Amino acid sequence: MRVNLFMKFVIKPIFLIIFVVVFSCKSGDKEKSARNGSTFSALDSLNGLDVIWIKYKFTKSEVEQYPDMIEQSLVDYLSAFPSNSSIDIESSLNRLIERTENEPVFFYFLKEKISSYLYHPNSPMRNDLYFEQVLQAYQNSDLLNDNDKKRDQLILELVQKNQVGEQAADFYFINREGQKKSMSSFIADRKLIIFYDPKCSHCNETLNEMKQSDILNKEIFEKKMILLAIDPIGNLKNWEEYNSKIPSNWMNGIDTHKMILKESLYNIQAYPTIYLLDRDNKVILKDVYFTFVENYLLGNE
Repeated sequence: MRVNLFMKFVIKPIFLIIFVVVFSCKSGDKEKSARNGSTFSALDSLNGLDVIWIKYKFTKSEVEQYPDMIEQSLVDYLSAFPSNSSIDIESSLNRLIERTENEPVFFYFLKEKISSYLYHPNSPMRNDLYFEQVLQAYQNSDLLNDNDKKRDQLILELVQKNQVGEQAADFYFINREGQKKSMSSFIADRKLIIFYDPKCSHCNETLNEMKQSDILNKEIFEKKMILLAIDPIGNLKNWEEYNSKIPSNWMNGIDTHKMILKESLYNIQAYPTIYLLDRDNKVILKDVYFTFVENYLLGNE
């Protein structure tokens, strides 16, 4: 179940400001004592991302004494990604990982926090494209054992599926009339897919929000949008009991064979999971809150 701990949104400067205020209050004077020395030499080819880490020696004691300060630096670091090229991000990640490898405590602390910010389904900084680069960079680390790398490789394969701009994976489902349909068989300017669990309270909240959306109802009424509400869990009894809560002008379906989950066609970490596709079934928005869909529709009337 997707818990509403954060509001999911595209990385913006205001996010950085909020975190600076929150975490700087916790860090206080401790930051001053961690400034002396750094494994980032002045002779290194530093870019703007590297400078964020220049005050650290990457030691175990820093993690023990200043975890909030390190986490704040990480927020600063990740928030700066949109202002840097993919090549600069890749090279900076490689340097950062190399420098943390000398201290496993720092290495694993940072790796866990990066995953939390870039991959947790409720993180406001969730970004699969950046997390893909992170996972690829860690594959080159000598500190990770084979099992760690195999686990990360599996996550990487999931992250790489259905990226924005790419063709969304097709799937089959059974509709209310008991007919077998495919996602790709429905044609419209836009296609909204919501993967839901009939027993999920947050799914119910999101579905109610969608029912009350003027712009969504307008798009569906004008046949510009097809909405597919899909239960991938496959419990027919639960789905049938929930059927009456899905509007008749939406397509309500169930994957009775659970192939969406078994074959990991979509990276569903929590429910609901929402995708917006274009006429060619290419991904416009991936795993976002419905607010983002509404904002997109309002901006493209």
